[in-house]
Amino acid sequence: MPEGDAGATSGPVGFARVGSKSDFPVNVVSRIVVNGDARALSHCDPTPGGGDPSCPFYATQLHCTHVTLCELTQTGVLAGTVLTCLTKYLPGCAHGSKFDVVTGEVKNGPAISSLVVYETRCLNDEIWVAIRSIASKTR
Repeated sequence: MPEGDAGATSGPVGFARVGSKSDFPVNVVSRIVVNGDARALSHCDPTPGGGDPSCPFYATQLHCTHVTLCELTQTGVLAGTVLTCLTKYLPGCAHGSKFDVVTGEVKNGPAISSLVVYETRCLNDEIWVAIRSIASKTR
């Protein structure tokens, strides 16, 4: 699991380096650690509406807001920037809730609370994730 280096001095202030772009396969949700906090990093395919083509990486909280035992890296399936809880690895995890990984917004329930999102930046080949979250919304 890539771990962010909050003490790195060559990146933006308030961000931690979590790895290189090549460390994270396209259309996969990976587990990262930023400043001791486990999170999910989605690498979206930028061609079919998958967000910013120069930096198609989006960091969110690690667990689903509907069934908090469900880790998005285990249950999540990406299509563009929409993450769907589809894979059943624990009871109740394949409930079908959909989230926009850019905003954290719930696109389809049963989840009603948005995901916490973290600003992500790409500098050259490196991915940097904010240590603090962006304010989230509730549907």
